[in-house]
Amino acid sequence: MAEFMMLMKSTGPTGDWESYIQKLIATGCFRGGSALGNGICVNKSGGELACVVTGFMRLEVDDIDGARALLPGNPVYESGGAVELLEIVED
Repeated sequence: MAEFMMLMKSTGPTGDWESYIQKLIATGCFRGGSALGNGICVNKSGGELACVVTGFMRLEVDDIDGARALLPGNPVYESGGAVELLEIVED
């Protein structure tokens, strides 16, 4: 099994998180997550960029395809927002 981070990028309202999280819990792959807010995105030159990551979830699945299979029903994904799926690399 591998662990993946699901990063949600949304610019508007989304749908039913409770049902989606319950679906993930039922699969046994959900390892936690949270909504995010009130932050800044900076670079070394002092510029500030718009923050686009609005939440995250940790998932334990076989591979990237297993993580991708969990996208249907994700409120950000379903509303046209972007979701990044990234494998967590252990040192």
